[in-house]
Amino acid sequence: LEHEDRLLGIYHAELRRLGVEYDLERLAGDYAVGCFANLVIGVAAAMLLERSERGDDLFTSMVVNAVHQAQDRGGFAELG
Repeated sequence: LEHEDRLLGIYHAELRRLGVEYDLERLAGDYAVGCFANLVIGVAAAMLLERSERGDDLFTSMVVNAVHQAQDRGGFAELG
């Protein structure tokens, strides 16, 4: 989380420098919800490609990691 928080802070500072009114708490919440996009990508990609053991392992890890990231960032709470 430390590295993501640092990157979000840098991104937020740049948005503010460019005149975008977007508070850091809102950015963090939107980012947490955005983590679910990785879940969708992993599931969709798995459905479109021919199955293999290696591919199954890859897509499983993509989905599991996306869920963990969403949990770590509070994405489920942001969804309500």
